[in-house]
Amino acid sequence: MSGLGDLTLTCFSPDSRNRRFGEAIGHLGTVERARDAVEELVEGIPASQSAYQLARKRQVETPIIDATYAMIWEGKRVQDVAEALMRRDAKPEFGLG
Repeated sequence: MSGLGDLTLTCFSPDSRNRRFGEAIGHLGTVERARDAVEELVEGIPASQSAYQLARKRQVETPIIDATYAMIWEGKRVQDVAEALMRRDAKPEFGLG
């Protein structure tokens, strides 16, 4: 529960640097432009690398983390990554469904 407040703020507050960065990627089209537009440290950038590496180590499928990593660290185009996510086959996640 302790992280729920941070997650809620990150997602919904216009003051969140991570949210502003994500919105800037959508509007500006590149990570570089988004990073310049935010002009502050975006914690999600290094966190995306750590999460991606941990998922690989644990052999966990993480499509959204993989997409984020691909945009930030591999220079993949936002449009290409979003399209690939949307084309994924539907399947139950976390054993639900």
